[in-house]
Amino acid sequence: MRRSLILFLSAFVAVGCTASKANIAWPGPPATERIRFVKTLSGPSDFESGLGAFFRKLSGAEAPVHLFHPVGVAVTRGGEVVAVTDQALGQLFIFDVERNTVQTIAKEVLGGDQTITCIEPSDGMLAVARKKLNARFIHNFVTNDVPSHSAITHPRFMCISPKGARQGRADYLREWAHGFDPEVIIYWDVRDEDIALFGDVALVRSTNKWVRVIDGNAVTGMTTYTDTYLYEGDRWLCIQAQLSAVAMENWPGDETIVNAWLRGVLQPKA
Repeated sequence: MRRSLILFLSAFVAVGCTASKANIAWPGPPATERIRFVKTLSGPSDFESGLGAFFRKLSGAEAPVHLFHPVGVAVTRGGEVVAVTDQALGQLFIFDVERNTVQTIAKEVLGGDQTITCIEPSDGMLAVARKKLNARFIHNFVTNDVPSHSAITHPRFMCISPKGARQGRADYLREWAHGFDPEVIIYWDVRDEDIALFGDVALVRSTNKWVRVIDGNAVTGMTTYTDTYLYEGDRWLCIQAQLSAVAMENWPGDETIVNAWLRGVLQPKA
């Protein structure tokens, strides 16, 4: 059975949104209104025109997927983006109520978790999917997982090294198979993560601190990277990774560490 998510937003979120025919609010006057019913969201058909639905049925195309068992909900501060995880479908639904679009992202794209949860909405974007993608990118590196990494890299992917060398997707993936050696990279972390969304383009910026054994000596350094993701079809694909060396005076502090590995083993968080 198709189920709809009835969305309740607090009064400050509802301001500026399209008014619903139903005038449902809590608490009632004379108390200050805290919650107001805005609209129902269930899937792509919420934004499908009557003509569009007609031609879809005429062509025999499958009906869009709709929410079945919604669990986690996150809303941007202005109410323009609503994200919902569906435990039964194993998908993340991202409703853009300003652009009248819906994106669905499978749990496999987000890292293959058994369940996925929407968290941490921010102004103008929803970071959860991109954070999961960055975590998958990092996991792929530490485990030298070429198939998983190939699945999230665009066919026209390009990597730009700290020295400015450009490397195409095929050569990049060949090196990926042996890029992380725990006997050489004895310490490695991810820190200072920052994610920004610009329509169908996402920029994932972060820094890695590393300790490498070079000629028998432990050498410490940091590399910052910007991964550019493009939303194409129904998934996010990394189209470019650019790395730069970080001068010591610009090193992010340890308080910004997201995860750390010691000889390839993920360390528990403090």
